[in-house]
Amino acid sequence: MAEGVKRATLIIFLLSVFILLAVFIFMHTMDIWNTNKNASVVGKEKTIRCTGIFYQVKLDSLKYSNGILQFDIDNRAGDVFDTLIVYGDNQTVEYNFTSLDILPIQTIKIPIRIINSFSTAVKGCEETKKQFTV
Repeated sequence: MAEGVKRATLIIFLLSVFILLAVFIFMHTMDIWNTNKNASVVGKEKTIRCTGIFYQVKLDSLKYSNGILQFDIDNRAGDVFDTLIVYGDNQTVEYNFTSLDILPIQTIKIPIRIINSFSTAVKGCEETKKQFTV
């Protein structure tokens, strides 16, 4: 009878250790998973926000004279944005739209210094620059 009690006690002890070990492994795995999930979501928020922006600079409308860059921008297919950044030669100009949602095609005139090319990007999505040659 004493051996049966010892054996039952040993089985209960080993089962307890197994359950505690399983709970520890589960909690540690969940912590790692949540940390990686949060890190990937934070890094992609900006990319997800910028994917809906599809503006087009009309190449036939590009003009540059006397330090004024002029072009038409078409935003009929994309999300509405309010600020376009134009990168020239050692100069950056922000152009604020007032009615891009009402008038999807607008002519922009910007005083900027460029030699033969410039870039544009939507504010907040600077990594998606578009390069143009005048």
